Amino acid sequence: MKIAYIDPVGKEHALESLLDGVKSYARKSTVIDYLTLDSGAVTLENEEDELKAIEGMDRLIDSTDYDAYIIGCFYDPGLKEMREKHSVIMTGPFEATSHIGFMLDDQATIIAGNEDHTRRISIQTFDSVFESSKFKTKSLGMSVEDMLMDPDKTEGKMIHTCKDAGRIIIPGCTIESGRFENMQKLINKKIIDPIVASVKYVEFLYELKMTCKW
Repeated sequence: MKIAYIDPVGKEHALESLLDGVKSYARKSTVIDYLTLDSGAVTLENEEDELKAIEGMDRLIDSTDYDAYIIGCFYDPGLKEMREKHSVIMTGPFEATSHIGFMLDDQATIIAGNEDHTRRISIQTFDSVFESSKFKTKSLGMSVEDMLMDPDKTEGKMIHTCKDAGRIIIPGCTIESGRFENMQKLINKKIIDPIVASVKYVEFLYELKMTCKW
């Protein structure tokens, strides 16, 4: 199986290190490639940047050939529209973590970067298949740039914020990915890593396609 992880930012802002360690959770037969756009913003903080990213991802999917695509932004920008246009397996971190998280427990807490991210996630839940009341959100009070600059500080704030959160923790940004195993040991809660969850979710969908033709 070949998976394309699309980081919806420009090449100059690319962070291929986001996939460090992720491949060890994939099946041995799974190949994961990191793709990014020719140009784009550092992060998708506003609607204009998001629309440009969606256009770029659409062209990228048209010009490549993978068994599955992961949209590497927690808001799953353009997922519904591109899924309707392209007959290929596709997901994003919000969809993947939500489905996995709520199969494990009926309550979960999404740890967003800041209050603006929290509002966007709250809006997103109304478009999901889950009851919005089941989603609890907490904020780290950090921008994406802050999280990029100081990963250790981000982890410290995550651990502090998670202590009084639900049994299932969902990091609400792909920048928060990569440290879930260490954090689970420290706080004794399940942390659904957004990138790892996305990979395992599309592997599951691919297996259904191959075995059941769904």
